[in-house]
Amino acid sequence: MEYSKLVAITGMPGIYEIINTRQDGMIVKSLATSKSQFVSSRIHGFSVLETISMYTDDLEGIMLIDVFRSLKKMDEAGTEIISAKSGKEELMSFFGTVVPNYDRDQVYPSDVKKVIKWYNLLKPLDVIHEADKEADKETENGEDSSKDAVTTD
Repeated sequence: MEYSKLVAITGMPGIYEIINTRQDGMIVKSLATSKSQFVSSRIHGFSVLETISMYTDDLEGIMLIDVFRSLKKMDEAGTEIISAKSGKEELMSFFGTVVPNYDRDQVYPSDVKKVIKWYNLLKPLDVIHEADKEADKETENGEDSSKDAVTTD
């Protein structure tokens, strides 16, 4: 399963995999139920997970996959990932350990709940590991623009 084919759909809970696109919408499969369905773009908005970022104190923000990577590292280190049903203060405190420089004015408890729910949905599917493999392939193929050097004389 490719991380680039995962979407969040407005008005629908969870994460969906894009099966096919049509002019008036998408055929998607729910990761939670494995049920496929057509979703009209006239009614719903689609957000590809790889394009979602969260506000930080930096101007650039942090990509959602990087938040998932941080959660995965914590999980692998034995840190318990809190429940999405935890209280507001506990959620925000925990998220501060995951992303220390998140923007406390623009990131809400509902955002943190969604990130934790999504992480728990993606974790057994090993999507985060697969996304890391894809990033490594791009770097090996020279597609990583951050490694391009500009020199001046």
